[in-house]
Amino acid sequence: MTKEETKLIEDLYEGDGGFTIRDNSWGEGDEPQVFGRVDWTDPFAETSDEDAEDTDENSEDPLASSVVTSVEPYEKEEPSEETAEEVTTENPVFFLTKQAIADGLIELEEGEAIPEDVDLGFVYNKYVESIRPKAEQAIYQEVNQKLQSAGIKDEHLPLLQAIENGVPVDDLYVVSRYQKYANVSPDDLESDKKIDIIKEWYAERGLTDKEIKRQLEAIDINDEVDSELQEAQQFFAQTVQGFAEQQRQIAIQEQKAAEELQKKNLQIVNQVIETKEVLGDKFTDTQVKELKNYIFQRDRYINVGDQQVPASAYEEFIYRINNDLAYALRAFKRDTFREKDLEVMKEVAAEEANKDFISAYKKVQNKSSSKTSLKRDDSVDAKDQYGRTIRKTSTGGTIMEFG
Repeated sequence: MTKEETKLIEDLYEGDGGFTIRDNSWGEGDEPQVFGRVDWTDPFAETSDEDAEDTDENSEDPLASSVVTSVEPYEKEEPSEETAEEVTTENPVFFLTKQAIADGLIELEEGEAIPEDVDLGFVYNKYVESIRPKAEQAIYQEVNQKLQSAGIKDEHLPLLQAIENGVPVDDLYVVSRYQKYANVSPDDLESDKKIDIIKEWYAERGLTDKEIKRQLEAIDINDEVDSELQEAQQFFAQTVQGFAEQQRQIAIQEQKAAEELQKKNLQIVNQVIETKEVLGDKFTDTQVKELKNYIFQRDRYINVGDQQVPASAYEEFIYRINNDLAYALRAFKRDTFREKDLEVMKEVAAEEANKDFISAYKKVQNKSSSKTSLKRDDSVDAKDQYGRTIRKTSTGGTIMEFG
């Protein structure tokens, strides 16, 4: 391949007042080697009057006034690290991940880079990590808004949780009173009410009546009622906070227990479906298929209060067992007397079978007897020594006639 000769200056001109200078050799890639760029002033460009006068004085040839202003060494642009990274990988998930990061769908930790062999599992896990806080916050706001619309405030939540945990009503009353003590403003209290709160605080600390009386006289003389009330409120606030934390831990433990029970129950169901047996009772293939539908398919509704809740056949059964005594007793009767009922059913079936056998036997005997009986015309007559008529049957019997 030969290099074409450049004869015209226009062939070198690249616009913006500059030319690219190349040598006469060819380097790698069959491209001319570029070693600089020359900028010049265009003699034909529009100029001001002063510039035009200077040009007329210095030269009659416009090209002679062309001035080389600079020669810049040519440096080949190297791709950035990001461009190089994009070029070196052919993994499409890599580009999907970069776009997801740019769109704010996923986030990387500080200093974390996208692996070259990134897969969709990486993207999914990052998405879950990024979206979880937002989802939790959105759920919290929605629940909080519904509670507020129902008149339930933050201070009510520990009591509601305690009710769910089965705390006695008397204890709830005490906690509710302490909560009011902790949140009330001292400016809204009369002097006697302040004293009552402080007295209850002293009693909770284990002071005797005599000690309480002496302590109240002392704070009254020293004008320390308000400061003592403040300490009492702090005590009640801490007590309520401790109670709330206790109820929260109880709820967490109960939730964990419920999840473990649900996990265990699911394992039992899967085992029954796999083995086709439960407590010695066998299932056919058809029954196993129906059992799965009865357990997992919510194709019906049960009335819970004023609402209709979707449920499976098994869930409906459990609900009725727990809420319908007559239904529960019938189910209990069927389960308790199941073995006895089976024995009775077997006896009845045996008796019916025996009756059918006897009836069938008699019919067979009657038919056999009618076929083997001998008619009179078929009998064989003979005489005995006394001259009496004796008839012999074909089966060997004897018929004697007298008179």
